[in-house]
Amino acid sequence: MNTMIPIFQRKVSWFTNMRDTEPKETTLGEFLAKAGEYREHIEKLRSCRNIDERKYLKRQLPQATISGVFCGSRKADNLAAHSGLICIDIDMQDNLDLHDFEHLKENVLSQMAEVAYAAHSVGGKGYFVIIPLKHPDLHKKQFTALQHDFAKLGITIDAACSDVSRLRSLSYDEKPFINENAEPYNGVEDDPKPVTKPFKQFKANFVDNTDERVFLACKAIQERHIDMTEVYDDWVNIGFSLASLGESGREYFHIVSSQNGKYNERETDRKFDGFLRGNGRIGIGTFFHYCKLFGVL
Repeated sequence: MNTMIPIFQRKVSWFTNMRDTEPKETTLGEFLAKAGEYREHIEKLRSCRNIDERKYLKRQLPQATISGVFCGSRKADNLAAHSGLICIDIDMQDNLDLHDFEHLKENVLSQMAEVAYAAHSVGGKGYFVIIPLKHPDLHKKQFTALQHDFAKLGITIDAACSDVSRLRSLSYDEKPFINENAEPYNGVEDDPKPVTKPFKQFKANFVDNTDERVFLACKAIQERHIDMTEVYDDWVNIGFSLASLGESGREYFHIVSSQNGKYNERETDRKFDGFLRGNGRIGIGTFFHYCKLFGVL
């Protein structure tokens, strides 16, 4: 990757929508410039209250792999050239305690020398941020360092953004922050090695039948090494479901999460803290639903 190429002239792959599997080459600037063409579509998505319809509308939008150009299917092994960029997500649901989240772009992101672009995400309630990397060959280690540096500011960034092949949905922001002379981010940090949480055999008297069912399901999940969290949205739904139990759901969430090779104890704890703040639509029944799907129950 030639880091001397201006940031917005760097090559990325783009796809006509989420179902498109044929990568096409463009520049970052050309991809972002498409936003105006889809303004009405995006505003319709943001005003829609039906979750399924919102997902449908999002799937119709152009997508891009901000971190580079891909040949063949979109997976890390098919990265042909790294763009020297990383795109991170800052979601509202992960930062409910953050002061003045609505003005994060103007008050915080625009003041960071390494931020090249910051705008509202497609849903309108979060942000996506593009940052040039000093060491793109160390993509994940640079992401881990970014994750920790943002955490020092009290900001949680989406762990899924460590994936070099992650898709970015086209979005619209009337006033995006743009810095063509952003400084390459220099931080590098090893991700903590996955830790398999031991299952505590402390249950003797169960509060009720639900408590016993969750305990036995998690015991089976660990004994049989069943991973129900490979898909990020499934992981989130399971987290919200177990958080409906309150703090007692934390250990269960660790047990379920630790069956995945990408498990990170610190990130799982941080995520569960957010889940505890609530999503009233998701109860413990969702966890049992996933258990049935994966043959746990």
